[in-house]
Amino acid sequence: MELFFKRLIQRKEQLSRLENQVLEYMMEHPREVVESTLEELSKKIYASTATISRTCKALGYSGYQELRIVLTQYVSRKPTEPKVISEDSPINGTSQRVLREVTGTLNQLATFDLDKAMKMIQDSRTIEFIGVGASYTNCVEAARKLTFAGRPSNAREDWDELRAVAQAMTSADLAVVVSYSGETLHIMEYTTILTNNQVPILAITGDTHNTLAQRATLNCPVTIETRYLDTLDLSSRVPLSLGLEYIVHAYILESHGL
Repeated sequence: MELFFKRLIQRKEQLSRLENQVLEYMMEHPREVVESTLEELSKKIYASTATISRTCKALGYSGYQELRIVLTQYVSRKPTEPKVISEDSPINGTSQRVLREVTGTLNQLATFDLDKAMKMIQDSRTIEFIGVGASYTNCVEAARKLTFAGRPSNAREDWDELRAVAQAMTSADLAVVVSYSGETLHIMEYTTILTNNQVPILAITGDTHNTLAQRATLNCPVTIETRYLDTLDLSSRVPLSLGLEYIVHAYILESHGL
């Protein structure tokens, strides 16, 4: 649930005052939203159906019904105990969390279509690894390994350069896009451009119900537990690195006949 709302909050600045009020109600009363029709919600929060629909579209959904369906998937999940940073044994707490994330990610990779990912890499003219913030370092390492293995790849840090590269790419290229939330504003901008240019997208993301996953030609989901200390994001990027390692290493071993 926390990850779902984190994605919505990232678009908060784009909303008007009324739209922000609608979002705040949704965050405070998610189950009521799931159980209400558009007309029923309108009466509950004293906002027009047009305002609610406009809010949903500003949050990246086609309308209220789509947001409600996605929110239902989160509300219906079995609640878990809040993850609290342990001051008594931080090493043990961290190791247990990473173990859960790695185990969950390995289970997801077991059903991932690796053959399709290999073909996407093999058929591409150029490969661009795209990630911003903490995900950028994962992209640099992956691009470096492919390049030294004889498959030149790029990972760029400058946002303007990434935009220019996305605009220049075609259906003959491949974009490997890495994002924990799958809703980062810059990632949304770049993937919009890539989609319009019909560029194949191989995504590595911490969820299957986000915009990046929906836009991707092939999505590789990994398991990440959302963790915050006040506003500081302490969520691990180890699973993202593991997903990239799995794909990159598999390609290198296959292409070198090892």
